[in-house]
Amino acid sequence: MFLTFLIFLAIVVTSFFTYCFIPFKAVQITQNETLFLESPKLYVKDYPHFTYRRILLSNVKVPRIDYKTPQVFGDEKYIDACMFPRFNFEEHAKRSRVYMLHFKDTFCLSNGVFIKEGNFYAISHNCKKMVHQLYLNFEKPKSYQINFKRYHSIISLTHVNFETFGHWLSEIYPTFFLIPEEIRKTSYVLCFSIKQFHIDGYEIAGIPKERILDGNALKDLSSMPKQSGNNLKRLFNVVSNSVCSFLSKSSSTPSKSSVDAYTVFAENVYTFQLQTCMHMSAISIAFAKYQIKKILKLSESPPNRYIIFDRKDSRKIIEINQIFEKLKISNPEISFEIRSENKGNLQAQIRFWNSVKFVFGSHSSAIFGCLFMQPGSTVAVVEFRQCFHSLKYLAIASGHYFIHIREPQMLTSPFHVDVDFYVKFIEKAMSLK
Repeated sequence: MFLTFLIFLAIVVTSFFTYCFIPFKAVQITQNETLFLESPKLYVKDYPHFTYRRILLSNVKVPRIDYKTPQVFGDEKYIDACMFPRFNFEEHAKRSRVYMLHFKDTFCLSNGVFIKEGNFYAISHNCKKMVHQLYLNFEKPKSYQINFKRYHSIISLTHVNFETFGHWLSEIYPTFFLIPEEIRKTSYVLCFSIKQFHIDGYEIAGIPKERILDGNALKDLSSMPKQSGNNLKRLFNVVSNSVCSFLSKSSSTPSKSSVDAYTVFAENVYTFQLQTCMHMSAISIAFAKYQIKKILKLSESPPNRYIIFDRKDSRKIIEINQIFEKLKISNPEISFEIRSENKGNLQAQIRFWNSVKFVFGSHSSAIFGCLFMQPGSTVAVVEFRQCFHSLKYLAIASGHYFIHIREPQMLTSPFHVDVDFYVKFIEKAMSLK
């Protein structure tokens, strides 16, 4: 009798710990290229609990980068309290670790969300502070029917700002070069949506256009038959605010105009732990610069172009032309150029930035092209007063001098500046050595 009681107690305790500490396994059935989910959950904060291989990629050989110390120009009113972390960047880079994750037999959505054992897993994160609450505050959906396509091997690298040139170029693209060549050559790249710079960039890395899957263009292939309408719509609305329109809004019947995420099933899925907005890898950046220089056979002639970047829409410096004219008068030996956009395809842009010695401008996605400037060049930027260190990190990790102003007047619209102060700032930036 006592033995029976002990067995019963063991069963109860085991069940309790299983329920509390092992993620819930929902019902998952596939039939005729359709995935049926019953009572799935959504996990965000942690990596999927299902089995995967974690492959260390930070031991690749990269050329040594001479990391400069970022500088700030101006008195206290131009400097916010959120400065760049005060650490030795070289030591920080040495300690960095980049892991590629390898999942087996996994469903992938074109926004970086995965489906495994009947549950949703969002490895890709938004940079908004409330993201985890947004993910988790939803009504429990009861069931889904999701159409999908099968592939042998998929590379999934994306996050909420995948469509923005600066975010993609600094946070996602460099990491792509760390993927072993044999995987890149045999895999399809799953994207939420693609623009021409994505195509250009992945072709440089050895991925032809035919193997780039555009989730936006292929979304009709994942349109969903009947499902639990209100609950599903609630989940779609919440997650679409957090991760690139997750599965998106849906009605009880399929629609050609639906914006459902494209879903695939792959025997092998490769992704990275670095998929958070504004999360960069110094090792990835250094290795990508080295690889791109070798692939495109970039010129090693010393850079000689001085660029004043005139952003035309939001965050435009209204007095940019006055600044330009004063610089020409006080520095007649330098041929300054004004530009307002990156011209040509990505290869042409890379070759242009390779010839740039100095760039000044207000924070802009286009200036992230400084990734391709030769080490030892200078990046001078007008930044928001709030914490915003992405361009700074990219410039330092690329081996450049970096100096910035924290401008109280700059928000998201054109703003006025003190012309003489800005001329002094640019001349200070050009003197950095």
